[in-house]
Amino acid sequence: MNYEQIIGEALLGNDGDKQRALDRMEIKLRVCDQITCPGTGKVLDQARASVIENKTSDGGISYTSAYCAEYIDSREDDIKAAAIEFGSEYRILDGRVLFGNGGK
Repeated sequence: MNYEQIIGEALLGNDGDKQRALDRMEIKLRVCDQITCPGTGKVLDQARASVIENKTSDGGISYTSAYCAEYIDSREDDIKAAAIEFGSEYRILDGRVLFGNGGK
């Protein structure tokens, strides 16, 4: 095994899924950057956090923030309604799923 393979496995995990690896890195980045959930004030944990990416109509990302996954679960209808109102798309990255701790 060469260095590129070792580094690739370390970054991507055993499944080799690049998008999943990028999503996991995004959650880690947001959790480290924010520290606390803006909705609850609780300290964030990557395995129990969700990140919302709000995309503009041209495909750019206009907003990204981490929250406690349970908070997102309770507000998903509001998030969907706001996206419809502003004509944007959103994506939720669920740390419970991405880090193998179950899901909703």
